[in-house]
Amino acid sequence: MESDSDSSFATERSFEEEDFSPPSSPEVEDVDVEEAGGPEPYMFEPMVRSLPEAPVRPVMHRCQQVGVNTCITEHPGFEAVALNPYVLQAVYGTYVQLFGEIPETLVHSNYRHLAYRNVVRWCWGYLGQHIRVVIPSCAVTRIRQEFPENVAYTGVSPYTREMSSRLRLILLPSARCMFDDPLQIRVTGLSSQQDVVLRASATDEKGSSFSSWAEFRADHSGQVHVSRDAPLRGSYSGVQPMGLFWSLSPEVPHRKFFKNQALSPHVVHFSVVDKQDGQILAKETNERCILGDGVQRQTVTGRGFTGVLFTPPGSGPFPAVLDLSTFPSEKRAGLLANKGFVVMTVPIFNRKPDQTERLHLDQYEAAVQYLLQHSKVGGAGVGVVARSKGADVALSVAAFVRGVGAVVSINGCSANVQLPLFYKQQQILPALRPDQSKGIALTSDLYMVKNVLPIPTSAEHRDSVVPIEKASAQFLFVASEDDLNWDSVAFMEQMVERMKRHGRDNFEAVSYPQAGHFLDTPFSPFEVSTFHGVVNMAVLWGGEPAAHARAEVQLWRKIQEFFRKHLKCEANQANAKL
Repeated sequence: MESDSDSSFATERSFEEEDFSPPSSPEVEDVDVEEAGGPEPYMFEPMVRSLPEAPVRPVMHRCQQVGVNTCITEHPGFEAVALNPYVLQAVYGTYVQLFGEIPETLVHSNYRHLAYRNVVRWCWGYLGQHIRVVIPSCAVTRIRQEFPENVAYTGVSPYTREMSSRLRLILLPSARCMFDDPLQIRVTGLSSQQDVVLRASATDEKGSSFSSWAEFRADHSGQVHVSRDAPLRGSYSGVQPMGLFWSLSPEVPHRKFFKNQALSPHVVHFSVVDKQDGQILAKETNERCILGDGVQRQTVTGRGFTGVLFTPPGSGPFPAVLDLSTFPSEKRAGLLANKGFVVMTVPIFNRKPDQTERLHLDQYEAAVQYLLQHSKVGGAGVGVVARSKGADVALSVAAFVRGVGAVVSINGCSANVQLPLFYKQQQILPALRPDQSKGIALTSDLYMVKNVLPIPTSAEHRDSVVPIEKASAQFLFVASEDDLNWDSVAFMEQMVERMKRHGRDNFEAVSYPQAGHFLDTPFSPFEVSTFHGVVNMAVLWGGEPAAHARAEVQLWRKIQEFFRKHLKCEANQANAKL
């Protein structure tokens, strides 16, 4: 049981077209659309012809030469070809011979144009006049990040300016992304072998502060790539592209990270600090959004339940998922809606658990029926996803309620935990209650409670076990091998044994080594210990941070694959309207 508590954004332009014909005026040659408010001078009308193979084949060929399978900006030569101002200044010499002078101070718009030309020559070779090709948007975005608008390189000469004047902290592919999207963090423009500290900080929805850091040594070209380089020391070790995110730790011990509201982004501030003098060299902010473009959020009140509904853009039909969060949280549901699911989150506890005497399955049945009758939902079954206490409720929903097609149980118990469960005004399962005397005090304010909840194998606890063999739904049982909240692996093994004993094969089981109890959406801050909302004390949750973070990424992908496989989405025949 857990404490009180995973769309894409377009770049500013989808592509650039490059023309190698001479400009009509060198003075306006390098002005971009956004700067001039009109078409680029080198985009002549009518277009004479474009290369039909652009941009895929030449760019892919260039990448494959060095084994890069993701993006041209990952090619080790891209920095030198398109982002190094000294290389571009050399290219400028050839440009002058062909087309004439650009004003003496090379401003960013000039560098961008030279970079575009260099990328084209690098990938396609010499094209000739009036032949255009499309430059990939990732290359355009990266060039614009290096040479932003309305900034000039100052000094007596661009050749002699200081290295620090072009130091950049770069977030790729964009400083604004989805919460579950990976991010590349790079620093360019440092001195060779310069030592810097990358710091990350964030404030959660309750005002608690979190921070992480990593010290790096720049390579010989003055760059740090977090996705390539291991820190010398810091909040994490080894090459961990998202280490600064999942290693965010609270300033006050045992504080939980709260990101439960879907409408506002999770904001992470980054800074580059010189190791020698502590000077801040660069700053950048990453906004990590829960809801993608077109996803709608709506509060829904039904028969006995109140939930938050998320619907993806389009008319559907879409598969539907009921997210049973132990306490109110919109993060997982909102992120899952981005993937093409209609998702409603309904919490198990709307108030403190000690103020709740029993749970009623009827409200979750009503939530399932609401989703099945929704105009955007297709198929005859709803998926259910839950963790911890919510997971045993999800098992009961599948066992006793019609209309459930697939269930993901994450670190759940095989029995009904803590509170008796009622359905149609009758108790259907008694409670498996924890024995608080088996908790271990590690310090004056920190406990280990793994053995507090008994494994329900004895006759005394047998009646509390959920009869999952009665369910027609497909199950995905998930257990963390280092769960210190309770013995998730033992509970999962009991569920698997029960299904096999009854001749059932409608299940999968997966366990994650060195993962702790709080398997969350990817790149969430790892929680070593927080206040437990049920036992009312700070407890250890278990897990090794890096292994736990990897498990979250793998599980998030598996959840989506599991629901897509087992929730057959067909046009909804119901006439019910919202």
